[in-house]
Amino acid sequence: MWTLFPSFLVNLAVHWIGGVGVFLTMLPFLESKIEHLTKWLIKRQGSHEAVGRKIKSVTKDLRYVGVVFLAFACFQAWTDEHHNTEEAINGKDGKVEAWRKYNQCDKERFGRTLLADQLGNQVSAQQSQLGGQQDTFNRCMLALGVKNAPEPLKINTSVGLLQGMEAKENGHRALIAIVIAETNKTIIPTRALIECDTPFESYSASLANEDWVLASGNQQLSDKKSLLKIDSPAWRPGVPLIIALKVMDTRPQNCRVTQQ
Repeated sequence: MWTLFPSFLVNLAVHWIGGVGVFLTMLPFLESKIEHLTKWLIKRQGSHEAVGRKIKSVTKDLRYVGVVFLAFACFQAWTDEHHNTEEAINGKDGKVEAWRKYNQCDKERFGRTLLADQLGNQVSAQQSQLGGQQDTFNRCMLALGVKNAPEPLKINTSVGLLQGMEAKENGHRALIAIVIAETNKTIIPTRALIECDTPFESYSASLANEDWVLASGNQQLSDKKSLLKIDSPAWRPGVPLIIALKVMDTRPQNCRVTQQ
């Protein structure tokens, strides 16, 4: 507040000097009137001494005129400072200018908010698109992996009884059971482990439609398990492995063949 006091004093001096200057400027124009007033006073007072005393008293009253001008100058200086303060707060155009600036800032803020929302929507759309593309890519990779994955080895077996080959041995019926094993992949050399639910003796092993078989011999592992070894030719799809087993009294119901 005290920083505005020098400016107030300057405005006070300017307005006071202006008011007094106007008063003094008017005095020359009142000179003739003063002369007539002086003559009138001489006639009324009767002597120059009396008129001098009257003029002296009037001169003393001019102090009060100066005080009046000073008060008026204070009011004008206060009015100017008040106006300057309002202009500093509200701008040259007052509240209209302030509201204009506020609206301008609000428009800029709204534009930035709208731009941020648009960019956010674009980012969300791109993320969704990338997520869909990633899902498609994952599905393609999975399908490619499944397609390129090697097919596991499968061996299907069936069991039958060779009719007309029954024989009597030590009071038991000797039967010939036929096990047919088919594979989905080419196998060479063949190391076929055969397991049945009844005891058997390994009899012979061959490949269908093959005139010769190079075998390394059979290995009886137990009364229900035997290992067949064929070095050549290859056991392959469409060429089943045929195994003849010698069993007593009862044919096996279930046999399983696996490649070792």
